[in-house]
Amino acid sequence: MPAPFLLFSWEKPFLPALKEHMITLCNGDMAKARIILPHNRPRRYLVDLFRCTTTPCLLPQIYTLEEIVSACSLHNLTQAEYTAGLPDRIALLHACVQNTAEHTEGSLSVFKNMTLEHFIPWGRRLADLFEECFIQNLTPPDIAYTDDEVAPLAASLLGSLGKIYAAYQESFEQRNWTTPSRELFRIARTTQRTLPPLLDPQQGNTVIIAGFSSLTAAEDILLRHFWEEGALCCLHTDTTAATTPQTKAHWACEEHHEWQKRWRAQSHVISQPSGHKTHLSFYEGFDLHSQLAKLSELLRTPPQNDRT
Repeated sequence: MPAPFLLFSWEKPFLPALKEHMITLCNGDMAKARIILPHNRPRRYLVDLFRCTTTPCLLPQIYTLEEIVSACSLHNLTQAEYTAGLPDRIALLHACVQNTAEHTEGSLSVFKNMTLEHFIPWGRRLADLFEECFIQNLTPPDIAYTDDEVAPLAASLLGSLGKIYAAYQESFEQRNWTTPSRELFRIARTTQRTLPPLLDPQQGNTVIIAGFSSLTAAEDILLRHFWEEGALCCLHTDTTAATTPQTKAHWACEEHHEWQKRWRAQSHVISQPSGHKTHLSFYEGFDLHSQLAKLSELLRTPPQNDRT
C-alpha cells in the first residue's frame, strides 16, 4: 500500500522542516535521496539550507518536474530529435490548418490562402491551446455552433479543432518533433511505463514529491505512478482537517484535500501547527505615501503580541 501523505503545517516554513525530515528518513545518508520539485526556485533554497547544515552530508539529488518528465521520456519512449519552439509550432499549425481547410467544407476555407504573417496571431493561440490540452491529457473535439460566442475566424478554427489537432499530432510524428508539454502527454499516455532506476523507489531510493499546490491531469498520472511505487508525497498545507476530523480545512487548501481524496491516500502530520493566533489589522491607504506613513507608525509601536 502506498505511503500516507506527509503534512507540514503551513504556519511554519516548509523547506527547513522538509530538510530535517529528509535527514531523519535517510538517517543522515542522503546519497539515495531524490526530491521532485515543481520548478527550480525551491531547489536553490533547499541547497542553501543543506549548505548551512552543521553535520556534513551529501546533497540529495533534486529534480524539477520538467527534468523528471525528460528522464521518464528517455527511459520509456523513442526520443524526438527536435524540441519545437513557438515559431516552429506556429508554422507547423499554419500548414496543418491550410491542409485541413483543403479537405474540409465550411468556414475554414477562409484560411486556405492566409499568409503565415497574418496567421501568426491565430497560430499562437492555437499553439497555446494545444499545449494546455497536452498537460491536461485531453484530445479536443471539433467544437461547433460557436458563431454567436466568438469572432468568426475563431469559430471557424473551433469548428475543425479536432481535425487540426489530429493533423498537428501527425505532423509532429512525421518530423520527429516534440514540445515539453507533449512529452508529458506522451509519457502520461504510455500504459507500460517504468521508472528510471535512479528515480525508482523500488531500487532503494527515498523519493520525495514536495512543493506542489495542484496538478494538471498529465502531471497527476505521472506523479501518482511514483507514489504508487513508493514515493513520499509532502504537502505544505492546513493540517487542521487531519488533526481534527470535524473541522474543515481552509478553502485555500481545498485542492490538497481533493488531491488526497483522488489518490485515496491516508495522511500523517509531520509538522504540527504552532497554536498561535495571527492578528490581522486592516488600514485603508489611499496612496503609497499614506501606506508608508502608517507602516512607519506601526514599526515604531511595540508589538501587541509575538505574531504581529
